[in-house]
Amino acid sequence: MKLRGHLDLIVMTIALLILNAPLFTGGTTDALAYLPQAIGQGEWWRLITHPLVHVSRYHFLLDASAFLCL
Repeated sequence: MKLRGHLDLIVMTIALLILNAPLFTGGTTDALAYLPQAIGQGEWWRLITHPLVHVSRYHFLLDASAFLCL
């Protein structure tokens, strides 16, 4: 049971790092953000990715540290 909890944490941490990688290379995460008009045009992945992307490194640091502390 304990292993499953650790595995979930590892998977979520990896997902956060991958989806927010553009922030650390000078890019943006706009391609994954929630934009209703883009979703209407068929970009369905935005429904899944928008809770995991951040708008700045500072935003990522605050949210990721809170997530990992919990």
